[in-house]
Amino acid sequence: KLLRDRAIIYNPEDPVLYKELGWIFQHKIGNVLDDAQQYYKNQLANDMMLVVTQDPDWQGIADAPANDEEFLKVYPENSPVRKAITSAGYQTLEELHHDFRAGSKVPDKLARALGNSEEMIHKMDNFLRAEYLRDKYKLDPDMILELNNKYGNLDWRLPEAQSIYWATMGLKKTPGNRSLDCERMISQALFEAFRSGRMLIIDNKEFKSVMIVPNFDVIDSAKRVFDETIKANEDINSFVSAKNNFLKDAIVLLFNYGKFSKAREYFDMLKKENPGNNEYNISLDDFAMKEWLMEVKDGSYKKTMDIIDGLLKRSFTYIVYGDDDAAIASEKIAKAVYAKHQTEFKDVPRLILPAYTEIKKNVLEKLMQENPPEVTEILKNRLNLQRKDKTPELPGLKSEVDKWDTSVLKKINK
Repeated sequence: KLLRDRAIIYNPEDPVLYKELGWIFQHKIGNVLDDAQQYYKNQLANDMMLVVTQDPDWQGIADAPANDEEFLKVYPENSPVRKAITSAGYQTLEELHHDFRAGSKVPDKLARALGNSEEMIHKMDNFLRAEYLRDKYKLDPDMILELNNKYGNLDWRLPEAQSIYWATMGLKKTPGNRSLDCERMISQALFEAFRSGRMLIIDNKEFKSVMIVPNFDVIDSAKRVFDETIKANEDINSFVSAKNNFLKDAIVLLFNYGKFSKAREYFDMLKKENPGNNEYNISLDDFAMKEWLMEVKDGSYKKTMDIIDGLLKRSFTYIVYGDDDAAIASEKIAKAVYAKHQTEFKDVPRLILPAYTEIKKNVLEKLMQENPPEVTEILKNRLNLQRKDKTPELPGLKSEVDKWDTSVLKKINK
């Protein structure tokens, strides 16, 4: 608040302030180095969910009147909207804002006064959310819409999105629109927004756990930003190394989540940009396995969660295809990775993963939501142990799923 609500107001052209503000979101909340990082993530997400819904209408929120004064111009005193507000018992817009914040929705008495019109309720909801964002979080909906259009749909309940926001504001406000710190922060935060930029579940009671998965919507944008940053800073080799690390992580994550075509595209890109590196003169499968095992050994919280999530998703996919052996093998690997991580970091509370059953349950629920109805129905039937029916074939899909050799379990144990 000191930086965001005061310092930037008095020093709007100082990029260091924007960088420091973004760094709090990116490092203190977004990373896993602080013992309370899970608590911070949960509190931020729960707080933002008071104003940001699961699927926000960012276009409508950005198009809403920017403040009370503009609202009163758009809806003059004799308009049906103003009459409805008055008949609902509100003497001022300030009273309406207060009631909206108390319930995070258009108050029922105003909805009734608007004739329960879905269109008008939605417009009022967008206006009240826009005001809430600007007043409490100092976030401009127009800027949020601009960033979503530029980079892909960011999850604004997560710290990486706000880190990108403030670093971008730093570039916009700085004379000459150049700041190496802000440029670096955008590329790093986009990298993290890709690796772990979509929230599946939070703990809004104990604030002790949060489940985050990759956001594949922003992968191409992250790659583009790396390219632009490298071009603008040709004398700084660290950006080239950072991009290579991004490409390698992207390949493994895409492969792990069954997005094989995109993984091949990025693997070809990596080989093209590193023509003399014999390390990449192997197949995509072998490369993914090698990198995957290194990540398991590394023990990173985020990467381990990505691996377990991807393996469980693959296991459920095999179940749909009727390949029970492959499904069992994938889950065995997931359990082995989980057990290894929990054992390695049993004395480091901030790196302890959520319960395995909880992870598995949420992966399944997410798959049920994402899959076509016919695939979801097959999965439900296959998971019902009492059913004896043969799973219908799904032509053309199974070819995209490669079996993983269960001998990898031995490598994990080593």
